Amino acid sequence: MKNASVILGAIRLRQSGASYRTIEQRYRIGSNTAQTILSRYTEIGKPLEELLKMQPQEVERLFYPPENMARCAAEKPMPDWSKVYEQWKCGGRDATLFNLWRDYRKENPNGYEITQFRLYFHKYAKEHEGDGSVVMAVNRVPGEKMYIDWVGERPAVIQNPETEELTAAHFFVTAVGVSDEIYCEAFPDEKLPNFLTGVTHAVSFYGAVTKYFVPDNLKTAVTRNSRDDLILQAGFDDLQDFYGAIVTPTLPASPHGKPTVEESVLFIERRVLYEIKKHKYPSFGELNSAVRQIVNEINHENFEHKTYSRHDLFVKYDKPCMMPMPGKAFTVCDYKTVDHIPDYYHVEYDDHYYSVPYQMYNEPCIIKASASVVKICDIYNRVICKHPRAYEMYPRYITAEEHMAPNHRYEKELGERTDKDYLRWAARFGPNTVQLIDAILKRPKYKEQSYRSCMGVLQMAKTIPVAEMEKIAGECIASNSCKYSTVRDLIKTYHARHKADVQTPEGSDASRKKTGSGEQGTPEHGNIRGPHYYT
Repeated sequence: MKNASVILGAIRLRQSGASYRTIEQRYRIGSNTAQTILSRYTEIGKPLEELLKMQPQEVERLFYPPENMARCAAEKPMPDWSKVYEQWKCGGRDATLFNLWRDYRKENPNGYEITQFRLYFHKYAKEHEGDGSVVMAVNRVPGEKMYIDWVGERPAVIQNPETEELTAAHFFVTAVGVSDEIYCEAFPDEKLPNFLTGVTHAVSFYGAVTKYFVPDNLKTAVTRNSRDDLILQAGFDDLQDFYGAIVTPTLPASPHGKPTVEESVLFIERRVLYEIKKHKYPSFGELNSAVRQIVNEINHENFEHKTYSRHDLFVKYDKPCMMPMPGKAFTVCDYKTVDHIPDYYHVEYDDHYYSVPYQMYNEPCIIKASASVVKICDIYNRVICKHPRAYEMYPRYITAEEHMAPNHRYEKELGERTDKDYLRWAARFGPNTVQLIDAILKRPKYKEQSYRSCMGVLQMAKTIPVAEMEKIAGECIASNSCKYSTVRDLIKTYHARHKADVQTPEGSDASRKKTGSGEQGTPEHGNIRGPHYYT
């Protein structure tokens, strides 16, 4: 079963005109899986916009019903790979994997499909036969792909003028389409923000956008080349959404899948780094100024035995086939993953803690911080909430009131109120209630210690009529017992009496107390109010 990100992403790519092969490469799925997702999308009949509004779990159940998963869980027979390999190696030109798979399926109709068969075969060949070195031919299309990589060598060419301490420079490289037009920039590290900055600067350098971004398996951006890696998913989704390009990382350990940028990396190592290492630079700004000059020479040099350069090919073939630039610049964020949100429902970034809805406790999330905003997203890269980024030392906890649990919100309101707030609240009921609250505020040594009692009295006052609250407040003042417990008891008495009056209305047979015929009358008691009390 594939998760909702893969299902919706495959549908989105297909609707944008991407081929099945592109979908398979982008999400690392087999052709059968891609066809299954898209055919089930057709069968379900729901538009993509409706699926995007559904919960991820609902989408997954819709495309992979539990009853179907149970059937798929049945054990499939595994071929004898040693025999399959021997047939493939020695069987002649007709012993292709497809024909060997057909033989396997004749004996095992419920066996693996061709994609899984090939996957297991190549895994066996690499592990047991040492047969894994093949070269892929790449048919490049003008302006279709921008290849992205980091140069392996990191020369220490940044020198602090005061301490003479040396810092290594990491070189970011891109190359485009059929021209191999090169862009290069030096950074202090290869972390994701610098990677995204390099991509945005490269797009600006070319002045147009390719249909595909093809990065290498960078540790910061394509960790283990897994589509489920949270940093990869968030960062690349943001790039795709902004530029309208499709990110298709190369296969792990597959430099031949991106020969354009591999050749450009060689040029950088042989030409740029060779010249750069002759000098020391006080800053990355001066280093990049030198890099731009050398790369410009490379792009405008004619190819050997040719009358045209990389830049000539780029202008003539690549750029006309590329997409126009967006109207604004991409905002580079700093990405941070949180394995699980703690029980105080705040996540830490840059020594400050930002709130999320308390229901998200123990869930994973992604923090995306720009210079002005901190966004918090779920594992599907959907924005949960956002906060203005805090730079002052205090307060360290940035809390939105709507994120708080109800009991925590009550405590917060209690702590933020003053005596004026409680007196203003009491004025809604009348002067007796104001005098009662004022007396409660003056009882303890410090008025802040009485806030909880004031809150309790005024909350209970909302459950009875205003006139009744004024009467109860007057009784407390008259008896010089302005305490929370006294008010509570009187309000309880009112509720009990009101409930009894509703159950036995005056004038009913049950309310008439008979004194004759041996029946005992109502006893006299100081706590019992008669009918005259209500006249």
